[in-house]
Amino acid sequence: MNKILRKSLLLTFVLTALFTAANAFAVVGQGFSTVTVSIMFLSSGAPVSASTVTIQHAAIDRISVNMRALVATGTVHIEGSANLTNLELQYWREKGSSTETVNVRFIDVGGKNYSFVTPAVNVPQQTPGNEDAVHYRIVAQSDNGEYGYYPSSSSWQKAGLHVSTSHVIDAAGGRIVLNSGDQVKGNTSLSFQTGVLSGGQSFSIEELYSDGTPLYSLVPVIAYRFLPVTYSTAAAGSTITMYYGHLPSNANNINVMYHDGASAQWQNVAILNNNTDAKTVTVSLDQVQRQLGYYAIVNGQNVSDNDHRPTQRALMPGETISFRNLHSGDSVTIFNMRAKIIRTLSNIESDGSIIWDGKDSGGNFVETGTYIYQMKVNGKIISGTLAFIR
Repeated sequence: MNKILRKSLLLTFVLTALFTAANAFAVVGQGFSTVTVSIMFLSSGAPVSASTVTIQHAAIDRISVNMRALVATGTVHIEGSANLTNLELQYWREKGSSTETVNVRFIDVGGKNYSFVTPAVNVPQQTPGNEDAVHYRIVAQSDNGEYGYYPSSSSWQKAGLHVSTSHVIDAAGGRIVLNSGDQVKGNTSLSFQTGVLSGGQSFSIEELYSDGTPLYSLVPVIAYRFLPVTYSTAAAGSTITMYYGHLPSNANNINVMYHDGASAQWQNVAILNNNTDAKTVTVSLDQVQRQLGYYAIVNGQNVSDNDHRPTQRALMPGETISFRNLHSGDSVTIFNMRAKIIRTLSNIESDGSIIWDGKDSGGNFVETGTYIYQMKVNGKIISGTLAFIR
């Protein structure tokens, strides 16, 4: 066998072995997979350094049943002299007919690293309980013909449109997350700080379908059910974050409501943070005696200061004055004309009002005269005067 033939056979053997190993090898860890393709060209008996294409991406296993969009993010790293030249998202739906391929734009962030955000894969509406699933993979190609895959060249990542998830959280704290499927946006979660829970307990989150059906007489933009309704707690420090996506008519003007099973009424809950970029809103469970259950997001109303003020300006013993359109966390303080605090009120009625009956903090009717009220509404101070006549 001559020298040229021996080199040709050796090159064929090396390429075949390397491609076989690359397609068969996948390292899967905490939501990340890496597939490496290595090629060595032999010339005059001296090997050229290997090149690799690596994709890092946190797997998407669930898509919101209301927003119905899969958006993946991640990075591609190329080790060697090559550059990234093409990136694709390949996917198929269980209720679809064929595999689709879309080009993915990427940004060179330096150091042979490229960040990407895929176009949205939108899933058509299905009958509740008859949901779909998306199977996807990401394919990267370098300018010298090398490939990288996520999760691998022979497998797919499944993202289902299921409505709920469950998880056990103990006294060390933690959170349960219901992923939205859009990695540019946020997720729905229930979080507990260390020491809040007295022991390990199982919690669940369910996303309800927003199809216009009333939920205990309320038609929400979107609603979630957090279980169990009551749980063993040792301290304050728990929050709920809800993903609302594109559903509100104005993301800057939304309200959060909690359904109180004891009173069978919806109660307003003060918002801790409305992240309009992530499309999520966060509230504290401490406002509702740490109760879980149904939480809903509704479109807010354009409320002026006068919409909070009482409609009457004077009262007598046996009468009351109502401060209106208030949420949990709002309060009303009554002062006399010498700026002395007469009474502070924070009990919100089921209709969103705070009521003053003309009495001071000791339970006695105040003297005849003019009084100043100061409302604290979502951090804003609204003041005015009223009269009490004995």
